Amino acid sequence: MSNKQLTLTETLSADRVLTAAEFSDYGVLDITPGAARNIDLPAGSAALAGQQIILRNAAQSAHTITLRLTSGGTTIATIDQNESAVILCHGTVAPTFTATVMKVGAT
Repeated sequence: MSNKQLTLTETLSADRVLTAAEFSDYGVLDITPGAARNIDLPAGSAALAGQQIILRNAAQSAHTITLRLTSGGTTIATIDQNESAVILCHGTVAPTFTATVMKVGAT
């Protein structure tokens, strides 16, 4: 059983591919993109079905993270500076991942 209390803190110098193990093991991704970056999700699978993760854009400037399905796939969310998204895997059922972005200053 994974420990979803773990946080992965990372500064990106290039686009990033999230592995199935990272999606399964971490509860929070605290990402500083350094520039506009893409983060590609792993392929949806039965093993990931029902799992979720929070991705926080910790950029010091107005850098956006674009969250995509697999390498170069469909964009499922755009996460601006200081915003977060809850990402849910639906397994192999389309859409395999969905994301809800929590906007800064939203009421």
